[in-house]
Amino acid sequence: MNILICDDQRAFCGEVEEALLRYARQKKLKVDIEVFFRGNALISYLQNHPETDILFLDIRLPDRDGVEIGSCIRDVLDNQKLILVYISALEQYAMQLFRNRPFDFLLKPLEAGEIERLMDRILRVTGKGKTCFAYQTRSGVSRVPYREILYFQSLGRKIQIMTEKGPRFFYGKLGELAGSLPEDQFLVIHKSFIVNFTFVREYTQSQVHLTNGDTLPISKSRQSQVRRKIMEAAIWKWPGPPRPFMADTVYSLICCWIWPGWHC
Repeated sequence: MNILICDDQRAFCGEVEEALLRYARQKKLKVDIEVFFRGNALISYLQNHPETDILFLDIRLPDRDGVEIGSCIRDVLDNQKLILVYISALEQYAMQLFRNRPFDFLLKPLEAGEIERLMDRILRVTGKGKTCFAYQTRSGVSRVPYREILYFQSLGRKIQIMTEKGPRFFYGKLGELAGSLPEDQFLVIHKSFIVNFTFVREYTQSQVHLTNGDTLPISKSRQSQVRRKIMEAAIWKWPGPPRPFMADTVYSLICCWIWPGWHC
């Protein structure tokens, strides 16, 4: 697993690196960690190392803004798979960060065990280690990591698994499949589609736009559920202790961005 840390505070970088190494030893994971103190150096590295798995990124750097770097990663480098974890001592970046689809936000100073809990979630969601989808074919059982699946589509008696490398097919029913998938990664958006959150570039009220260019419909009966799931995910990632006004405020802000017709 390739992990990058970018923060101008050297002591904080050391703290995060030590927590990651300790976690790797406990879980018997092989990790390679690189540390950067400037945004430009980070971008140069990512241009030549698209295989990077996780980036811990400070929002405020001396030479480049972390939000700008996130946009560069997603839009210029077209790196949609990298897991982006923002770090900051500030709590005022709701909309800017949401556009870059971060996995989580960490608020300085870190709480004890926070890196470990975050890595547990990353491993569970990405399938690093053991989480694969298994299905029956004529030649036997095939497996594909959850992290490579964009969506499932029902095609009559067959189900299409759309992956980064192309489609796969097997016989089955989408309704029976839904309950066996990780709830924090996949969502039923239509009777014919189950989508992987990781690859969704943009939502509208009736569609999801994926990073590979595909556009999938959201059925009318599921629009409210999909919208609520998006909001829950965004609010759950917000750093710091709960604040009574925060959930409604973030909910409204994100709705205004996702659906221009929303009454802000």
